[in-house]
Amino acid sequence: MDSKELRQKSEKELLELAASLREKLRAFRFDVAADSLKDVREIRDAKKTLARALTIHAERAKNAK
Repeated sequence: MDSKELRQKSEKELLELAASLREKLRAFRFDVAADSLKDVREIRDAKKTLARALTIHAERAKNAK
């Protein structure tokens, strides 16, 4: 998901996305430990999307003040 798509989401949607990505990363860590994760790139993509979502959320919070 790119920045343009994330900027169109509401605050609630961004926070829900962040929570789901955190859960997804947690599951990835278990998959890596069990050696059952096939595509390691998914971890990197999830981390980047989480960082983008949290950055946009922080920008909006800063601009709201």
